[in-house]
Amino acid sequence: MFASACGSDDKPTLTSVSTTVGGTTAATLVPATSTPASTAPLPASQTTTLGAAPPQLDAPKLSDSSTVTTAGIGPLTFGMTVALAQPAIGTRLLTESGGAPFGECYYVKPEKGPAGVFMMVSKSTIERVDIRSGNVKTRSGLGVGTTLDQLKTALKDQLQINGNTAVFVPTSANDANYRVIFETDGAKVLTYRAGKVPEVSNPVGCG
Repeated sequence: MFASACGSDDKPTLTSVSTTVGGTTAATLVPATSTPASTAPLPASQTTTLGAAPPQLDAPKLSDSSTVTTAGIGPLTFGMTVALAQPAIGTRLLTESGGAPFGECYYVKPEKGPAGVFMMVSKSTIERVDIRSGNVKTRSGLGVGTTLDQLKTALKDQLQINGNTAVFVPTSANDANYRVIFETDGAKVLTYRAGKVPEVSNPVGCG
């Protein structure tokens, strides 16, 4: 596992549903529908906004000290649904777009927690995490700003470099379908992501 090898933030308007977790009702994202959300603004009386979070979703468990592995980030593991991931990380997940989820692939971000962390939802489960900025690193301290030489030193033969992309390939059979991918400028890491193949392989995310 990689864990052993490497050790506008405005709150959006969302359509939400209620889910009961541990006896407490929590707001979660509405599943994607076959009909695109209208781009026309709704009258104020029809606009749904998130109210106060229930206690179990108002105790963030992700921070700058959380680590990324091939399994996930902190207590969030790949393969979780949004409804399961929210209580695991102690905060709500809001769509990056600011609207209701649409389609089989979209991004969410923690309402509270470290900056620069985004999760890809693919076919209703979280299969990838992108670190676009900030201080969240892998277990061995690799992240945004890490030099290419530091990557090579830490990951050795498990690092495959193709142009400005450096890919950590696990040797464990259990992790054969997972990768950690670092995008660089040729000298240092600009962004990185971890997750399941093929979702993690696409440099443009859901595009």
